[in-house]
Amino acid sequence: MKIPPSQHFTPVSFARQFNVDAATLEGFSKQDRKMGETYGKQSILGIPFELGEPNQLNAVLLAEDSVHIDLGAVKATYIVFLHVVEDRVSRYQESLADFAVDGNDLGDHVSDYILEYLDGEIHTAPILRRFAIQQPHIMWGASPFAAVPASHPDVHMTAT
Repeated sequence: MKIPPSQHFTPVSFARQFNVDAATLEGFSKQDRKMGETYGKQSILGIPFELGEPNQLNAVLLAEDSVHIDLGAVKATYIVFLHVVEDRVSRYQESLADFAVDGNDLGDHVSDYILEYLDGEIHTAPILRRFAIQQPHIMWGASPFAAVPASHPDVHMTAT
C-alpha cells in the first residue's frame, strides 16, 4: 500500500545538482529501481520527494565533489534526506566469509551534511554507515540504527 504524500512536507528539487544517471552506476539493477517506480515525484512512507527522470542525470553522486543547495529563507522543523550508500562486501577476517554483501559494516564515515543557518550558525552532521545510512542489499539483522528504510519490508515464505 502506497502512503499518499503528506501536506506537512515540502520536497526540494535537486535537479540542478544531479551529476549522474543512477543506471550507469556499478551494481545498479532494474530490481533496485523496481522497474522505474522510483523516478519523478514520489511519496516514500508519506514523505514527498522529487526524484530525477530515467535516462538522464537523476541522482547526486558524492564521490569527490561536494554539493551546495541554497534553500534561501526556508524555515523547517527538520530535514529528511533520501540517500543510499554503495554495497560493500563485509570483511570479518581474512578469507572468512569475505564474499557476503550483508550490510553489517558499522560506523564508517560516508559523508557530512553541513547545514548553514541564516544567522551564520553551522551544524555538521556526520553520515555514518549503518547509522544514518545503509546500503541497499542487506541480510537479516543489518538494519540501520538511526535511519528508516525507504521501502516496506518484504515477506518471504519459510522453507517449511
